[in-house]
Formats: sequence, structure tokens, C-alpha cells
Amino acid sequence: MLDHMAIEQTPQTYVLFGVFAVINYIVPYFMWVPSTDAAYETLLFFRLTAGTMCFLLIISESWPPWLHRFLPLYWYITLLFCLPFITTYMFIQSHASIFWMVNAGLTLFLLGILLHWAEFLIILFLGVFLGSLVATVHHHDAPFFIDKDDIYLFAYMCVFSTLIALIFSRKKDIQEHERLRTLNVMINNIAHEIRTPLATLLHYSSHIARSLPIYMEAYGQALKAGVPVRALPTDAKEIHQLPKKQKQIAHRALKMVDMLIQNIHGFSFNAKLAPVDINVCIQKAIAEYPFIGDAEQAKVKTDTTTHFMFAGQEILMVHVLFNLIKNALTATQSTHNGRIVITTKTTNLKNILIIEDNGVGINPKRLKSIFEPFRDFSSGSGIGLAFCKNIIQGFGGGIFCESEPGQYTRFIITLPRCSESEIQALRLPTSEAKKVPVFRKEPRNYVFIDDQSYFAEVVISSLLIPYQSCKNYDNPRQALEHINHIYRNGAPEDQLAAIVVDQDMPGLKGLELCAQIEDPLVKKIILTGEADPIEVEDAVEQGKIYACVTKSHNFIQKLEDLLLETHETSKYVLPET
Repeated sequence: MLDHMAIEQTPQTYVLFGVFAVINYIVPYFMWVPSTDAAYETLLFFRLTAGTMCFLLIISESWPPWLHRFLPLYWYITLLFCLPFITTYMFIQSHASIFWMVNAGLTLFLLGILLHWAEFLIILFLGVFLGSLVATVHHHDAPFFIDKDDIYLFAYMCVFSTLIALIFSRKKDIQEHERLRTLNVMINNIAHEIRTPLATLLHYSSHIARSLPIYMEAYGQALKAGVPVRALPTDAKEIHQLPKKQKQIAHRALKMVDMLIQNIHGFSFNAKLAPVDINVCIQKAIAEYPFIGDAEQAKVKTDTTTHFMFAGQEILMVHVLFNLIKNALTATQSTHNGRIVITTKTTNLKNILIIEDNGVGINPKRLKSIFEPFRDFSSGSGIGLAFCKNIIQGFGGGIFCESEPGQYTRFIITLPRCSESEIQALRLPTSEAKKVPVFRKEPRNYVFIDDQSYFAEVVISSLLIPYQSCKNYDNPRQALEHINHIYRNGAPEDQLAAIVVDQDMPGLKGLELCAQIEDPLVKKIILTGEADPIEVEDAVEQGKIYACVTKSHNFIQKLEDLLLETHETSKYVLPET
């Protein structure tokens, strides 16, 4: 929990507290009269240590990338030492002087403002306990007593400071939570309203693409036969391209909606790391990005002769590349001979990915805040780059930006180097380390089964992922026969990667159909209504099916994510002999 909450702190919080603490702990040194007293020397040591720790917070943005993952922990240690630990130690050492009573109240107020209430209690308890322990061990003075009036004053200051801080802090947490919740609801509703007509447009475009050649052939035959028909307003070749252009525009719009939703929901990183090929990520990003025409795609060049593997998640890295490509395309819109170059490099310590464009560049005043959410809306929602930073740091790397207005913008991603043994360790679970892995590349063949064929067609036409074949059945028994036939008699490239089946079908429920599928490797995904049946959830937990997806407003995105997982190299372990 502590790690999660600390990530919500902004760089400004670290810097502001660091500056305040450095001034508070270092400046008074020049106001004191030097003393040889042991208490003076101890306090001086504590103040210099606290000042140094806080100075490192001020320059935390300049830390090496591999250290950034420890910043939340360092933040808590600094707060614990600088506030409750030092205050408790000096409170006891000074025999409860008025000065350190006041400091105790300020300490509680600062902790309440900076931390969530649960963090507040943990840090306060640890700091007071450690401060008391060190003070007791370090000093052996006779017990001291506090005047009753001073006790009342001290209790009043502590309680009042804590309540005020927690009340205002809690109000801020509630406001921020409500703002993000409202934003999520708004984005999801907008996405739903946009997705539905776009999916329908894709469906109609597919029908037009299939029917148009027939009409055009009939038109040509009518012309040859001398039938009086009106001339077409545009060239025939251009008419043939219209459905394709419609689908490209709709696909691009859907992809942009998906990117926006992913950016909104993507700030919490909890992905399991796996070995990833950077060249595959680059190829997928370019192949699947919804470019507007060949001219836009031609802007993107690659120099990927340097190959490397890294620990991450392929789908997340592709999404990072989507965001950076989108920004680069926006920057080069008004540039003559716009160019975007994606380059890979390696050093002895790290792998490097560079995305550079020759666009309009970024103003130096904006450069420092482009990775902060809702700070920069110049090229979109203001959250894409914040999402990228969170993902790359989750991979143990870093992302930086260099830019010269009117010349170029260069995003540099650094990732830790992985040895071959580390890559192999990522491929195998610890419990399976002694077993022998057998790899089989999953084919990208899917089957959709839904008694409402129109619904399935719309879903298939809305998918923005590549596949070899995707068949739709409205008869579950016919679909089952087809699936088992492929397993028994089909070639390796014809084998199915996944089936998507509606749970509520007349005659044969989705779970009943899945139970009769003979292929043990095919991924079985159940589509359910708004309320997931308990038996479907139990089937997922028991491993009888791969996953279940509720037909909610964003279910197509969830379905895409599940199907993309079948694109990865699957690992099957031979049984031990």
C-alpha cells in the first residue's frame, strides 16, 4: 500500500518538501553559537543528515533511471527521519522544552498534509518508537517531569494539528478521487457513444466492400450493352477505394479512443514482466498504428540493426510507441519533409530506444512538465506521456526528452540490460524451473459463436488486432463440429488460438460447448451479460475456460487485450518422467 500511495506524489511535492527541509535544518546552523556540548553535536549531526537527505529529494529527477523505482521508499524514510524521529529524540533530550513541543505540533501537521491517514499512522508510530529508543539508549539522564499546564498545551497542539491536517488532507483526497472517478465515467461514456456508431460504420463498410465490385461489374456490362446509364461522378478506381478509406478512418478513430481509455486507466502499474523483443514491438506498433494513408506511414523510418531483449510487457511497450508516434506525427504535420526515426542502441549498462522527429519542437518552459498528467494538452489529453513514463519506470527504465524548438524532438527510453540467464528465468515460473519448456507459436485463428450473428459481425469488424482468420457461427453445434474437426485434421497453421462464445445461447450454453471442445490448447473466452453468472466465474478459477468478459461499454477493448495475449509465444511444459 505504501508503494502505491507514494507513486501518487508529484515531483513538485518532493522538491517543495526538500527545499523547505533543507532551509529548516541547515540555515539555523549559522544562527547558533558553536558548543562542545554532546547534545549540540548530536543535533548538528541529525540536521546535516536530514539536510543531505532532503537535498537528494530536490534533485530526484536527475537520479539514474534504475534508482527511480526506489524513490517512494526513500521518500518515506526521509519523512520518518526528518519529522517524527528527530522531533521525538530532541523532545526527550531537551526534557520536553516548549520549543520542541511546538515542533511536535508542526511535525504532526506536516505529516497529516503530506500523507494518507494510514501512512500517517505507520510513519508516526515508527518515528516515535525509533526516536524514543535511540534517545533512551544514548542518554542516561534522570527521569524528568512535565508541568501539568504544559501537558495540556502539548496535548492540545498535537490533537489540533493532527485533526486539522487530516481533515484538509482527507478533503483533498476525496476531491481528487471524485475528479478521477468523474473523468473515468465521462471518458467511458464518450467512448461508448463513439464506439457504437463507428463499429456500425465498419460493419456497413465491410458490406459495401463486398457488394461494390458486383455493382461496378453490372455497371460496366450496362455500358458495354449500350444501356443509357448516368456517368459516375468520380473515377471507378477511386470508388473502389472509398470503403477501404472509410474503414481506415473508423479504425483510426477507434484506436484513438482505445489509447485515450488506456492512458486514463493505465497509471497503476502491476504487469508481470516477461521477455520482450524490442524489434517485434516496433514492427507491431508500425503495422497496427492507424496511419491516415501511406504518406503518413512513410514518415516513419527505423534503424533497428541493434537488437535487444528486455523485461517488460509487449502490449504495454507497443502502446508506449503508439503514444510517441502520435505525438511525432502531430509535431511534423506542418513540417516540410517530416521525418520520424526509431532507433535502437545498446551500451554495457543499458538498452536504448530513441524516437526522434524533425517537427516543431517543444518550448523549453514546457519540457520539464510534459511527463506530468494533465499538465500538457498541446498534443492531446495531457496524460499520454505520463502513462508512458509510468510504464517505462515499471520496466525498471527511464524516459527523457530533448528538444530544440523548430528543429527536433527526441524521446530517449532506457531499459536495463538482461543477460541470457535472466531472460530464461523470466520465461519459466520458479515452480517449473526444473521442467523442460516446449515452445509453439500460437496461430492467429479465431472463432466467434453467438446466436445473434449481427452482434458478432460488429464485434469482429471492430477488432483492431491482426489475425489470420476469424470465423463467425450462429449455430453452436455446427461451430463445435468445426472446432473439433480442425483439431483432429487441420494443419498446424490452421489450429485455433482462441474461441469467443456467448454464454446465453438457446440449445447449448457457452460453458457446455467449451466442455466438449477437444483441443486442450485453445483459449476459451466466454461472453456474458451485465451480471456474470457464478458458474462462469467458477469455471475461470478452476481453469476450465481462459477468461470471461462482460458485455459492458468497453468490453471490445478487454476482448482485444485477451486475444493479443494469444499472439505471444506460448509455453507448454513436458510432464516429468
